[in-house]
Amino acid sequence: MVSRVTSDVPKPAKLPVVGTTWVRRGAAYWIRRVALGLFLFIVLGGLSAVIIGGFFDLVSGLDPFWRSACRVLYCLACAAGAVWGWVAARRKLRKTQATPPTPEEARRLNSSGQRKAPGLALSGRLPALLLLPFLAPLLLWALFALLGGSFVRVLPVEVSARRALEQAGA
Repeated sequence: MVSRVTSDVPKPAKLPVVGTTWVRRGAAYWIRRVALGLFLFIVLGGLSAVIIGGFFDLVSGLDPFWRSACRVLYCLACAAGAVWGWVAARRKLRKTQATPPTPEEARRLNSSGQRKAPGLALSGRLPALLLLPFLAPLLLWALFALLGGSFVRVLPVEVSARRALEQAGA
């Protein structure tokens, strides 16, 4: 007769973004991860391209020397924002991988971020209009920060969830 303790199969934790697909890491897992990365790239990259195009149109009436100088400086600012975002995300990722959050902590952080998002979006409209010339570098910073944190083989929250699942199964 099989004991009740050994017949209970531990349920994997449902993680933000990847759900329970992290256990087998099959096609559904990788489709979710790649689709999220592509979506972020298309949306934030498209917004950045539109803003950069608007800035180039804004400075098109300047003297050719100043127009070229403004375009070069703006492109440098966009590149600096992208590099800064990537480096900041990789540093945060290394720190998080050293001490990965538990699935409960990850869910709590995700839900608190979702509760704050509408208020932050509304409060950010006026500063966004005032900072419109700097919006493309900021968007590129955000894009590369998100991509830098998601282009890893194993997400930090998966590490602690896998440890918890192994301890529950042992």
